[in-house]
Amino acid sequence: MWKSYLSLPVPQAGTLTPAQEADFSVRRVQLQLDAIRNALGVAAGLGAVVALLLALRRQYVKERVDGEDLQVKSRSADIAETDATEKRLTELYVKAAEQLGSEKAPIRMAGIYALERLADGYPQQRQTIVDLLCSYLRMPFEADTADPGNSWLESEMPEHRERREAASREREVRLTVQSVLRRHLCAKELGQSDGAIGLGKPISDAPMVYKWWGSLTLNLAGAYLINLDLSGSRVGAAVFDGTVFSGRTSFAESVCEHLSFVDSTFVDEVDFSFAMLEVANFANTNFVGPAVLSDMQCHFLDAAGAVFHSAGSFDRASFLIGADFGRAVFFDEALFRQAQFVDGMNFEGCRFSGDAYFTSCSFGQAVRFRQVTIMGHLALDGSLAPRLPLDRHWLPGGWELDNDNTDAVGVLVPVSVAALGEPEDFPARPYTVPASEVGCCVPSSRYMDY
Repeated sequence: MWKSYLSLPVPQAGTLTPAQEADFSVRRVQLQLDAIRNALGVAAGLGAVVALLLALRRQYVKERVDGEDLQVKSRSADIAETDATEKRLTELYVKAAEQLGSEKAPIRMAGIYALERLADGYPQQRQTIVDLLCSYLRMPFEADTADPGNSWLESEMPEHRERREAASREREVRLTVQSVLRRHLCAKELGQSDGAIGLGKPISDAPMVYKWWGSLTLNLAGAYLINLDLSGSRVGAAVFDGTVFSGRTSFAESVCEHLSFVDSTFVDEVDFSFAMLEVANFANTNFVGPAVLSDMQCHFLDAAGAVFHSAGSFDRASFLIGADFGRAVFFDEALFRQAQFVDGMNFEGCRFSGDAYFTSCSFGQAVRFRQVTIMGHLALDGSLAPRLPLDRHWLPGGWELDNDNTDAVGVLVPVSVAALGEPEDFPARPYTVPASEVGCCVPSSRYMDY
């Protein structure tokens, strides 16, 4: 703007009076001063803006550095706290483990309760602590020595009395471990409402007496367990292969994804009533006492080679995928009344020394009673089975599907007395569809359909 004033044309000589020339010179000087003053003001403004930007940048850099320092200090504090916690946790764990390995029973019990408190306070350590408790139960135990009935040598052999007392104290320690597992794995101990509990169903919001440790894994293979009570328990998987269960054992209303009892022994009564299981493996299991598995729900049950010395009850049990009782032996009653075999079953090679009741059962696929030995009374009255072609069904001697071929599902009925003949003439045989239907279906030689 000032350039326009400074570049004004200079009047020619003689065109202005002396007074006008003087006034023009003064105005010209004033315009020059104004232009210089404006330029200096703009420069000062630009300098202030630059100074402000520099100040803002310095403040931003300072805050960033301070923030990074604060984060570093916070991380360092967290690491230090974590290290201190881990160190304290390790010390507590080592001390409790040392107590658990003590020769004195009271100190071992103190170690058990220390591990329990440790698991309550540190959820990430619960599986490790449960593994440690299970490993303790897997250690050898002289059960016969701990039996109070074996005290007849006390007066003659004091060393036997000392062994029995030590075994008795060890028995109390083991019962303490089992009670700790029950307190923190069983829903009923946590105020869970009664009734069936579905897989994956959250714990009730009711006030809890003890903290639930979650669906953990149990490894008690080869252990000796006394009066084990895991009724209402919720675990992910549990292995009891080769385990001996002494006294009454209960898994009633328990919820588990996988249970394995291969080659295990139940000395006394065992209760699985209303249990909900994904997979249960009882292969070659020895049930000396009564086995109550009534009202249980299991996706797949493997009881191949299992031996039931006392009554085995599967009344109203549901097998959603399959049940395999191949080569199983029932010395006493076998009760399968109102049981549901939704997708498959197999009793091939099974032996029933006592009475077997399969009344009002529901068979969703082929009935497999091939090469079954039945020494007592067999009842299949009211049981339902699908009408399958040719040799898909292997029914016990003396039983067949009704003659009403209009329905897809038939009812098992006794063969007429006139057609029976002598009892020894009726081994297990395949069920054959009427001759009018032969040729419309493809025969199958499969023994199991799952």
